[in-house]
Amino acid sequence: MFELFTTRGSTPNAPRTELANRVKKHSKGRILPKKDVLTLIKMQLTEESKVKMDQMLERGYKESDVIEFFLTKGKTSEEEHR
Repeated sequence: MFELFTTRGSTPNAPRTELANRVKKHSKGRILPKKDVLTLIKMQLTEESKVKMDQMLERGYKESDVIEFFLTKGKTSEEEHR
């Protein structure tokens, strides 16, 4: 599941975001349910980004679209504070 989201809409050699790399590391390469992937992503986000994620889900965005958004455009809390 993780690989599907990290490769969808991108070229195979495109660099992954730091957030995507961390989620992959924490998942240990296992196929996880979408809820678990969202939890792993959320653990790495700032409070502001967590609110954005919750708003997206409340507005009816599909979990898969939220995952794709954060894995391709999201930043870890450390990246945002640099």
